Amino acid sequence: MKILSTAIVMLTITIVLSGCEPSTKEKHLEKFITAHVEKIKPIMKEANLAYWNAAITGSSENYNKYSKLQLKIRQIYSNPEEFTFLRDIKESGQVKDAKLARQLDELYNAYLENQIEPQLLKKIVDLGTGIEKNFSTFRGTISGKKVTTNEIKEILKTETDSVKRKKAWLARKQVGPVVAREVTVCQKLPGPFSSAAGSANLSEFRPSISTSTRAPRRDSNPQPSDRQFEIKFCKYL
Repeated sequence: MKILSTAIVMLTITIVLSGCEPSTKEKHLEKFITAHVEKIKPIMKEANLAYWNAAITGSSENYNKYSKLQLKIRQIYSNPEEFTFLRDIKESGQVKDAKLARQLDELYNAYLENQIEPQLLKKIVDLGTGIEKNFSTFRGTISGKKVTTNEIKEILKTETDSVKRKKAWLARKQVGPVVAREVTVCQKLPGPFSSAAGSANLSEFRPSISTSTRAPRRDSNPQPSDRQFEIKFCKYL
Protein backbone atom coordinates (compact mmCIF):
# COMPACT_ATOMS: atom_id res chain seq x y z
CA MET A 1 0.00 0.00 0.00
CA LYS A 2 2.86 2.31 0.89
CA ILE A 3 4.56 1.51 -2.43
CA LEU A 4 1.35 2.31 -4.31
CA SER A 5 0.98 5.64 -2.50
CA THR A 6 4.58 6.55 -3.28
CA ALA A 7 4.05 5.66 -6.94
CA ILE A 8 0.95 7.87 -7.14
CA VAL A 9 2.81 10.80 -5.53
CA MET A 10 5.73 10.40 -7.93
CA LEU A 11 3.38 10.22 -10.92
CA THR A 12 1.57 13.36 -9.75
CA ILE A 13 4.88 15.24 -9.35
CA THR A 14 5.97 14.14 -12.83
CA ILE A 15 2.72 15.36 -14.38
CA VAL A 16 2.92 18.70 -12.57
CA LEU A 17 6.54 19.27 -13.56
CA SER A 18 5.92 18.32 -17.17
CA GLY A 19 3.01 20.75 -17.22
CA CYS A 20 5.31 23.57 -16.09
CA GLU A 21 7.76 23.02 -18.93
CA PRO A 22 7.41 25.20 -22.02
CA SER A 23 5.72 23.42 -24.92
CA THR A 24 7.48 22.90 -28.23
CA LYS A 25 5.31 25.65 -29.72
CA GLU A 26 6.34 28.05 -26.96
CA LYS A 27 10.02 27.29 -27.53
CA HIS A 28 9.64 27.90 -31.26
CA LEU A 29 7.82 31.16 -30.55
CA GLU A 30 10.50 32.36 -28.13
CA LYS A 31 13.16 31.66 -30.75
CA PHE A 32 11.15 33.55 -33.37
CA ILE A 33 10.63 36.57 -31.08
CA THR A 34 14.34 36.79 -30.25
CA ALA A 35 15.29 36.78 -33.93
CA HIS A 36 12.47 39.20 -34.80
CA VAL A 37 13.50 41.75 -32.17
CA GLU A 38 17.09 41.69 -33.38
CA LYS A 39 15.89 42.35 -36.92
CA ILE A 40 13.24 45.00 -36.26
CA LYS A 41 14.77 46.93 -33.34
CA PRO A 42 17.40 48.99 -35.24
CA ILE A 43 14.95 49.86 -38.02
CA MET A 44 12.28 50.90 -35.51
CA LYS A 45 14.78 53.11 -33.69
CA GLU A 46 15.91 54.78 -36.92
CA ALA A 47 12.30 55.30 -38.03
CA ASN A 48 11.29 56.87 -34.70
CA LEU A 49 14.25 59.25 -34.82
CA ALA A 50 13.41 60.16 -38.42
CA TYR A 51 9.81 60.87 -37.42
CA TRP A 52 10.93 62.98 -34.46
CA ASN A 53 13.22 65.05 -36.67
CA ALA A 54 10.54 65.38 -39.34
CA ALA A 55 7.90 66.52 -36.86
CA ILE A 56 10.06 69.19 -35.22
CA THR A 57 11.56 70.55 -38.46
CA GLY A 58 8.85 69.96 -41.07
CA SER A 59 11.63 68.86 -43.43
CA SER A 60 10.51 66.93 -46.54
CA GLU A 61 13.83 65.11 -46.45
CA ASN A 62 13.14 63.76 -42.96
CA TYR A 63 9.57 62.82 -43.85
CA ASN A 64 10.81 60.96 -46.93
CA LYS A 65 13.33 59.09 -44.78
CA TYR A 66 10.62 58.24 -42.28
CA SER A 67 8.33 57.03 -45.07
CA LYS A 68 11.01 54.71 -46.50
CA LEU A 69 11.74 53.23 -43.08
CA GLN A 70 8.04 52.75 -42.35
CA LEU A 71 7.67 50.88 -45.63
CA LYS A 72 10.66 48.72 -44.74
CA ILE A 73 9.08 47.87 -41.38
CA ARG A 74 5.72 47.02 -42.92
CA GLN A 75 7.41 44.89 -45.56
CA ILE A 76 8.91 42.80 -42.76
CA TYR A 77 5.45 42.34 -41.27
CA SER A 78 4.01 41.41 -44.67
CA ASN A 79 6.06 38.19 -44.84
CA PRO A 80 3.43 35.48 -45.56
CA GLU A 81 5.54 32.56 -44.27
CA GLU A 82 6.12 34.23 -40.90
CA PHE A 83 2.45 35.15 -40.69
CA THR A 84 1.46 31.53 -41.32
CA PHE A 85 3.92 30.41 -38.63
CA LEU A 86 2.34 32.77 -36.08
CA ARG A 87 -1.19 31.88 -37.12
CA ASP A 88 -0.50 28.15 -36.71
CA ILE A 89 0.91 28.69 -33.22
CA LYS A 90 -2.00 30.92 -32.26
CA GLU A 91 -4.56 28.42 -33.49
CA SER A 92 -2.80 25.53 -31.71
CA GLY A 93 -3.74 26.99 -28.32
CA GLN A 94 -0.49 25.66 -26.87
CA VAL A 95 0.94 28.98 -25.72
CA LYS A 96 0.01 29.07 -22.02
CA ASP A 97 2.58 31.54 -20.71
CA ALA A 98 0.79 34.89 -20.28
CA LYS A 99 3.71 37.02 -21.47
CA LEU A 100 4.32 34.87 -24.52
CA ALA A 101 0.61 34.85 -25.34
CA ARG A 102 0.55 38.65 -25.24
CA GLN A 103 3.61 38.86 -27.49
CA LEU A 104 2.00 36.40 -29.87
CA ASP A 105 -1.17 38.50 -30.09
CA GLU A 106 0.83 41.66 -30.81
CA LEU A 107 2.91 39.98 -33.50
CA TYR A 108 -0.05 38.22 -35.07
CA ASN A 109 -2.03 41.45 -35.36
CA ALA A 110 0.98 43.31 -36.77
CA TYR A 111 1.49 40.67 -39.44
CA LEU A 112 -2.22 40.26 -40.16
CA GLU A 113 -2.83 43.90 -41.07
CA ASN A 114 0.09 43.83 -43.49
CA GLN A 115 -0.98 40.81 -45.50
CA ILE A 116 -1.70 42.95 -48.54
CA GLU A 117 -0.29 43.58 -51.99
CA PRO A 118 3.12 45.35 -52.07
CA GLN A 119 1.76 48.22 -54.19
CA LEU A 120 -1.09 48.82 -51.74
CA LEU A 121 1.31 48.66 -48.81
CA LYS A 122 3.42 51.45 -50.31
CA LYS A 123 0.32 53.51 -51.04
CA ILE A 124 -0.80 53.23 -47.42
CA VAL A 125 2.61 54.33 -46.12
CA ASP A 126 2.82 57.26 -48.56
CA LEU A 127 -0.67 58.46 -47.68
CA GLY A 128 -0.06 58.10 -43.94
CA THR A 129 3.19 60.04 -44.12
CA GLY A 130 1.54 62.76 -46.19
CA ILE A 131 -1.19 63.17 -43.59
CA GLU A 132 1.35 63.28 -40.76
CA LYS A 133 3.35 65.94 -42.59
CA ASN A 134 0.30 68.10 -43.33
CA PHE A 135 -0.83 67.96 -39.70
CA SER A 136 2.63 68.82 -38.43
CA THR A 137 3.44 71.69 -40.80
CA PHE A 138 0.01 73.29 -41.24
CA ARG A 139 -0.50 76.76 -39.80
CA GLY A 140 -3.98 78.15 -39.31
CA THR A 141 -4.80 81.81 -39.78
CA ILE A 142 -6.52 84.34 -37.54
CA SER A 143 -7.62 87.55 -39.28
CA GLY A 144 -5.28 86.78 -42.17
CA LYS A 145 -2.25 86.11 -39.96
CA LYS A 146 -0.68 82.64 -39.73
CA VAL A 147 -0.40 81.35 -36.19
CA THR A 148 1.32 78.39 -34.57
CA THR A 149 -0.43 75.76 -32.53
CA ASN A 150 1.17 77.14 -29.38
CA GLU A 151 -0.17 80.61 -30.14
CA ILE A 152 -3.67 79.20 -30.63
CA LYS A 153 -3.44 77.29 -27.36
CA GLU A 154 -2.27 80.41 -25.54
CA ILE A 155 -5.26 82.38 -26.83
CA LEU A 156 -7.68 79.65 -25.78
CA LYS A 157 -6.01 79.46 -22.38
CA THR A 158 -5.78 83.14 -21.51
CA GLU A 159 -8.08 85.19 -23.77
CA THR A 160 -11.37 86.38 -22.23
CA ASP A 161 -12.83 87.89 -25.42
CA SER A 162 -15.21 85.24 -26.77
CA VAL A 163 -14.91 86.51 -30.36
CA LYS A 164 -11.13 86.10 -30.32
CA ARG A 165 -11.46 82.71 -28.67
CA LYS A 166 -13.85 81.56 -31.37
CA LYS A 167 -11.45 82.68 -34.11
CA ALA A 168 -8.63 80.74 -32.46
CA TRP A 169 -10.80 77.66 -32.06
CA LEU A 170 -11.81 77.80 -35.73
CA ALA A 171 -8.15 78.24 -36.73
CA ARG A 172 -7.40 74.86 -35.18
CA LYS A 173 -10.00 73.28 -37.46
CA GLN A 174 -8.58 74.68 -40.69
CA VAL A 175 -6.30 71.70 -41.16
CA GLY A 176 -9.34 69.47 -41.82
CA PRO A 177 -9.85 70.33 -45.51
CA VAL A 178 -6.09 70.05 -46.09
CA VAL A 179 -6.00 66.36 -45.10
CA ALA A 180 -9.56 65.44 -46.05
CA ARG A 181 -8.71 63.95 -49.43
CA GLU A 182 -5.93 61.69 -48.11
CA VAL A 183 -8.06 60.53 -45.17
CA THR A 184 -10.96 59.73 -47.52
CA VAL A 185 -8.64 57.74 -49.79
CA CYS A 186 -7.36 55.81 -46.77
CA GLN A 187 -10.89 54.92 -45.72
CA LYS A 188 -11.66 53.52 -49.16
CA LEU A 189 -8.59 51.31 -49.43
CA PRO A 190 -9.29 47.57 -49.48
CA GLY A 191 -8.56 45.56 -46.35
CA PRO A 192 -5.86 42.88 -45.99
CA PHE A 193 -7.84 39.89 -47.21
CA SER A 194 -5.15 38.25 -49.33
CA SER A 195 -4.80 34.49 -49.62
CA ALA A 196 -2.11 34.64 -46.93
CA ALA A 197 -4.58 36.07 -44.45
CA GLY A 198 -6.79 33.06 -45.06
CA SER A 199 -10.13 33.18 -43.32
CA ALA A 200 -9.40 36.31 -41.30
CA ASN A 201 -12.70 38.08 -40.72
CA LEU A 202 -13.58 41.74 -40.41
CA SER A 203 -14.04 41.60 -36.65
CA GLU A 204 -10.27 41.18 -36.27
CA PHE A 205 -9.59 44.70 -37.52
CA ARG A 206 -9.86 47.61 -35.14
CA PRO A 207 -8.65 51.21 -35.09
CA SER A 208 -5.10 50.84 -33.86
CA ILE A 209 -4.72 52.86 -30.67
CA SER A 210 -1.29 52.67 -29.14
CA THR A 211 0.40 54.44 -26.27
CA SER A 212 3.56 55.87 -27.76
CA THR A 213 6.11 58.62 -27.38
CA ARG A 214 4.98 60.96 -30.09
CA ALA A 215 7.15 63.71 -31.53
CA PRO A 216 5.83 67.23 -30.96
CA ARG A 217 4.58 69.62 -33.57
CA ARG A 218 7.27 71.79 -35.10
CA ASP A 219 6.42 74.82 -32.98
CA SER A 220 6.15 73.17 -29.61
CA ASN A 221 8.77 72.42 -26.99
CA PRO A 222 10.07 68.84 -27.38
CA GLN A 223 8.87 66.63 -24.53
CA PRO A 224 10.17 63.10 -25.25
CA SER A 225 8.61 61.79 -22.04
CA ASP A 226 5.08 62.89 -22.93
CA ARG A 227 2.91 59.88 -23.73
CA GLN A 228 -0.47 60.03 -25.35
CA PHE A 229 -2.92 57.92 -27.26
CA GLU A 230 -2.17 58.04 -30.96
CA ILE A 231 -4.68 56.85 -33.55
CA LYS A 232 -2.68 55.58 -36.50
CA PHE A 233 -3.76 56.66 -39.94
CA CYS A 234 -4.77 54.21 -42.63
CA LYS A 235 -5.68 51.39 -40.23
CA TYR A 236 -8.57 49.14 -40.95
CA LEU A 237 -11.92 49.38 -39.16
